[in-house]
Amino acid sequence: MDRTKTTVVASLLGILYAYWSVYIIGFGAAIAMPARLLTFIAELYPIFAFAIADIITIAVPLILVYFLLVLVVKYLNSGNSYLPFLVLFAPFCLQHLYFWMNMEFTQDWVYVLSTTMPRYILIILFALYFVKQAVEQQQCLARK
Repeated sequence: MDRTKTTVVASLLGILYAYWSVYIIGFGAAIAMPARLLTFIAELYPIFAFAIADIITIAVPLILVYFLLVLVVKYLNSGNSYLPFLVLFAPFCLQHLYFWMNMEFTQDWVYVLSTTMPRYILIILFALYFVKQAVEQQQCLARK
């Protein structure tokens, strides 16, 4: 598939990923974790315990869905361009940036940032890994 078609498909998949992320976060927030799993950590570092719970229940499913969509884009991306991977991730970033700007912090903002930012950091690092991999493949093909 040529670069334009791959980018269009990646953008549509990115919109689908942004749409699915709302449902994944909703289901992840509704998952009840047994207290005995996080009791030891919560006694010492309660914010860290909530961040770990957020990573387990929300970040891991979001990364798995993103990985499946990356595999589709990788299959379609015959030119080994990095742009489709960025386009795939852009709607998610824009949507969640919009959510952050419109969110009213009912609690302490440090608490909210420290419990939810690890989720976004992991997802961004995972997305950047695939972009870096595509750039390296593109540079290897340019050398040949």
